Amino acid sequence: MTTRTWIPLLAFVAGAACVDTPADERMPAATTTSVPETGESGSADTTTTGTPSSDSSSSGSASGCPSPGEPGGQPGQIVPELIVSRCDGSSVSLHDLVCGHPLTLIDIGGAAFDICVDATIAYASDPAYDDLQARGLQIVQIFALDDENQIPTGAFCTEYVRTHAIDFEFAIDQLGATHQLAPVYPFNLVVDAQGTVIHMWEGSVPEDKIAILDSLLEGSM
Repeated sequence: MTTRTWIPLLAFVAGAACVDTPADERMPAATTTSVPETGESGSADTTTTGTPSSDSSSSGSASGCPSPGEPGGQPGQIVPELIVSRCDGSSVSLHDLVCGHPLTLIDIGGAAFDICVDATIAYASDPAYDDLQARGLQIVQIFALDDENQIPTGAFCTEYVRTHAIDFEFAIDQLGATHQLAPVYPFNLVVDAQGTVIHMWEGSVPEDKIAILDSLLEGSM
């Protein structure tokens, strides 16, 4: 299995991807448990999983989304109400993005990291992702850093979307809202229609990512 090395989150410092920070300044990595089917023992990818919610009537609002619960990025928690920006400058919350969709993949990263750009290219051009989206998967990619490791601007967002022919939901984090959620890049959450996190992985991409999403999508129907 090919393993990609995780990248510590060092936001807004140019060229900081290869520089560690003092322990008291690091954002703590989430405590996780391994999912056997997502990778071999000793691989760098860290994943956790939960059970998709089958009760769409559970209510935190009239639509049942988000469900009441503790906000966070671990399975069983509710995706936080974080505000990000679209390329045109309009604001949108994670709750607005995920509520009502059978399954949403939230991919948080930055354009300075090849692993994150590779994901963009795959989401936009891989027929397997086209199939998953046609069956109900929503993809939301959020960049907190541009290609120079700086806070992304609307101009960067527009050009990045144009360059990669992005046809899924893409947003930028200009306020550092996602930093409380993503200790490393990439940071992926899979969220159900009620806003509940049912799966996550951080720091690398498992080779069977598409198979994992396919299985979770089947379970959400």
